[in-house]
Formats: sequence, structure tokens, C-alpha cells
Amino acid sequence: MQEDKFKESSDNCNDAACSQKQDAENEREKPQDESLGQEVLAGAVDASEIAGEVIEGVAAGGEARRKELSGNLAGRSLLGQIFVLAIWPFFELLGTSLVGLVDVALSGRLEGELALRALDSVGVAAYVTWLIAMLFAAVGVGAGALVARSIGSKNRVQANQVLGQAMMMGVIWGIMIGIFLWATAPVFGKLFNLQGETLGLCTLYLRILAIATPVNAVVALGAAALRSAGDTRTPFIAMVVVNIVNIIASSVLTFGPAPIGGHGVAGIAGGTAIAWMVGGIIIGGILFKGKGPDFISWARWKGYKRGERRTLSARHAISIRQGNPLSPEVWVPVRMRLMHLPIKLRWKWMSPDLEMCWRIIRIGIPSLIESSGLWVGNLVIAFMVGGLFKWQVEDFADGVMGAHVVGIRLESLSFLPGMAIGIAAATLVGQYLGLGDVKRAKQAVMLSWLIGGTVMGLMGLSFIVMPGVYVGMLVTGNDTSATMMRDMATPLLIIAGFVQFFFATYIVISQGLRGAGETIGPMILTYASIFFIRIPAAWFIGIYLGYGLKGIWIGLCGEFVIRGCLFMGWFQLGRWQRIKV
Repeated sequence: MQEDKFKESSDNCNDAACSQKQDAENEREKPQDESLGQEVLAGAVDASEIAGEVIEGVAAGGEARRKELSGNLAGRSLLGQIFVLAIWPFFELLGTSLVGLVDVALSGRLEGELALRALDSVGVAAYVTWLIAMLFAAVGVGAGALVARSIGSKNRVQANQVLGQAMMMGVIWGIMIGIFLWATAPVFGKLFNLQGETLGLCTLYLRILAIATPVNAVVALGAAALRSAGDTRTPFIAMVVVNIVNIIASSVLTFGPAPIGGHGVAGIAGGTAIAWMVGGIIIGGILFKGKGPDFISWARWKGYKRGERRTLSARHAISIRQGNPLSPEVWVPVRMRLMHLPIKLRWKWMSPDLEMCWRIIRIGIPSLIESSGLWVGNLVIAFMVGGLFKWQVEDFADGVMGAHVVGIRLESLSFLPGMAIGIAAATLVGQYLGLGDVKRAKQAVMLSWLIGGTVMGLMGLSFIVMPGVYVGMLVTGNDTSATMMRDMATPLLIIAGFVQFFFATYIVISQGLRGAGETIGPMILTYASIFFIRIPAAWFIGIYLGYGLKGIWIGLCGEFVIRGCLFMGWFQLGRWQRIKV
């Protein structure tokens, strides 16, 4: 009850009062063993009565406890912390990817030539939505680094301030991006060499998505802040709802009976926009409420007596500290309650605070520049892919861009686990640096890298062994168009399979650096790798030597090897340990 009263009162006090109450709360939460040790020291008549080992032991015990992470991470091993932080983002990212996969799959199930045009238009739109995500991530990286440091140093008031400013900036940023996207939708299609009906479909798709861009900002930034605070499950639950809505709405609007259905590409885009809106409402409502869904597992439920179950509160995450983590009993939920989130959104924190906004922007600007360079580099690659027929390197115009996007979508099945583990690394780095424990921060990144490299390496092996199975999940049918698409996409997946370990190195290490607030170094490395290695290699092998789409992918994947090594070397230099946010 005291904790609840403190949480409520902290929303209505000034900064000084909040800081005093936070200090008082932290004092009340001081470990009992540490307080007992201090009583022993205070009760001694003379310092000579106390053995030196006792003094050192009490001091070391208190220091060790002060350097423990809080919340669901408290008391866990480093491996356990990575698992808890990565498992839900993996499913969340899988859900995010599923939104794009559903759009591609629905496009591929349209009839005849329309399917090829739809795949090309949705493929170009995928690049644009990727740009939107990176623009939002520029704010999310800065906010995430500050939230993680604040939670790590037990300063929840500042964490809430960061959340409020990030959401305010995100909504404004989302409106600006939406207006820009609506106005420039035809330009994006022309940049990718789309023409005629395909260009019209791409323009229509992008303009429908532009309407929902502001609420997409709420989803992206709210989820980023929650993950940095250590709550990775709430964004996952929101993404589950988003996917259910997207599948139902897109399917009905595309293939349903008229007048609701039968809208083709417009129906696919409309379902995605509706899903984004639902996700924005869910994330925004949860953050304003300050409470999110939590579940009691069957294993925990059985551990309570019948009378205790009536009042059992689900204020803590599902426990995996006891028993087999892979046992269904640990994961099967039998009861849901609302739990207090580590951060909470209030209107007062959304009033412009120039100093806090600048702290977020200062960290995010290098990330924005890095992401923009990465996107421009991939735009150049897509331009090469779109021009292969014009330059007489490929024999067909339709379907080349679609095959390229099918390969990217399928490769995402591999790098999603790496990104989830990278999110865990970023959160742990930020929180351990907030505690002042640099050693554990580095250990967290290196262990995350080993896990991510192993998982993505195994996925890459499966791409090499059975690429046709993966491609067949997205491109169905036995007509000429579907067969041609499968023939073009299958070799791309084999090429990508050989470099997944190095791709994992880049993903996990770059996320760890961003979690520490180090964004300038990754920006420089990314620009150098993209513009001096990736683009020249793709052009030389794919166009100059005449290997076409396969040659472009050889250049892309070869660059991943070099970029992964560059990021690992930068991390080992240790500059990230001295970054101040």
C-alpha cells in the first residue's frame, strides 16, 4: 500500500518533492542485511571491537546489493536477464515482421499479372515504411538510453519525464512524416523505376499508410521506452493484437465480398493502417494508465493454497527461476491482472521541456544520420534492382523487385532473434551503466553476441539447406509468374545464409553501443561500410560483371562480413564506457 501511495503522489508533486520522496522510498527499500550490518557497526563501543573482515564484509555486501538491477531483472543471472529481456521482443518483432509478411502474402495471392504488380508496389512501400521506422527510432534511441539510465539509477521521475517528452516529439514528428509521405508518394515509386499501373498502386498504398503515421509513432516510441525500462512483455501483447487486427482487416478488405471487400492493394494498406491505429490506442492507454497486463502461470498457481488464490496478485512477471523454463506449466497463463509499469505517462510531462528534448535529440541525431545513410544506401541498391531489366542484365521487368523483397522478408526470420537479443543487450548496458557497473555491462553485450551469433548462424544454415521451403511460404501457385518468382528468390536466400553470423555481430554490437548512448561511432562505421563497400561491390558484381540480382546480393552479404568486424573492433576500443547522456 505504501508503494501504491507513493506512485500516485509522485504524479502530482514538483521535482524537488519527488526527489525527496524517491530518496525516502529508496531508503525504505534498503536491504535488511545491509541495515542489520550497520546496526552491528553502530552498536560497537570501540572500533577496535570490530574485526576488519566484518567491516569489509558489510561494506561489500551493501555495495553488491546496491549494484543489483531492480524489477523483473533482480536476482537473476546474466543469462537469465538476457532471456527475460529478449524472449518477448523476439515475439514482438516476429509480429511486426508478420504485418509485412501478411501484406506480401496477400499481394502474392492476387490473380495473374496483378499479383506481380502488387508485389512490386508493396515491395517499394516496404522500403518506405522501413524509412519511417528508422525516423521514429532516432527519437526512440535517445529516449531509450535515457530511460534505461534513469531506471538503473532508481530515478523513475526522470524516466517519466523522458517518456513524456519522447511521446510529444514523436506525435509531432509523425504528423510531419505523414504529410511528407502523402505529398511525395509518387516520387518514391519513380525512384524505384516503377511505371504505369504499378506506380499507381504504390502511390495509393503509401498514401493510405500516411494517414496512420502519427499513431504508428505512439506504438514505436511507447514500446521503445517500455523495453528500455525492462518491460518487454507489454509491447509484445500489443503487437499480438495488432497482428490479429491486421490479418482480419486486410483479408476482409482485400478478398471479402463487396462493398467491404474486393479493394486489392488498397485493402491491404487499409488493413495495415487500421492495425496501426489499434496499436496506438493500446500503447497510449496502457502508458497513461500506468498499468499493463500480467499473467500468473499454472506453476505459480499450483504453489498457492486454495484460499490464497482468491487474493493472488499478479504484480510480478511470470517466474522462471524455479523449474524447467521450457516446461508448459511455467508459461501457460491461468489468470491475468494489471501490474504497475516501471514508467507512466502524464500530460504534464508532455509539456515542452527544451533541455530534456535536447538530451534526447543529442543522442538521437547521430542515430538518425546513421539510419538515413543506411536507408539511402539501400535505396541505391533498390534502384539498381529496379533497373536490371532496363540495363539488360535481367530478362524480365516485372517480379525482380518482388523477388528482392521476398528475400528480405524471409531473411528477417533470421535477424529477428538477433535484434531481440540486441534489445536485451541495449537495456542491460544502459541499466548497468546507470548503476556504474561497467564490467557487467560489457559481459552482457558479449554474452548476447554469442547467443545471437549462434541462433542466427543456425538459421543461416537452414536457409542454405532448404531455401525452397521458405520461399514457398510466401510465393504460392503453379502458374508461370509464381514459378518465375520462386526461381529468382531461392538463390538469394542461399547467399544470405552464409553471412548470418556476421550479420548477428553487427546487430547485437550496434544495439549494445546505442544502449550506452554511443551513436557517433556507429554512424561513421555505417556510412563508411555502406558507401565505400556495399554499393560499389553490388554494382561491380551485379551490373558490371552481369550477375544480375544474385550478384547484387553477393555484394550486399559480403559487406555484412566487413561491417560486423568493424563494429566488434569499435566495441572493444571501449569508448562507449565513457559516454555521458
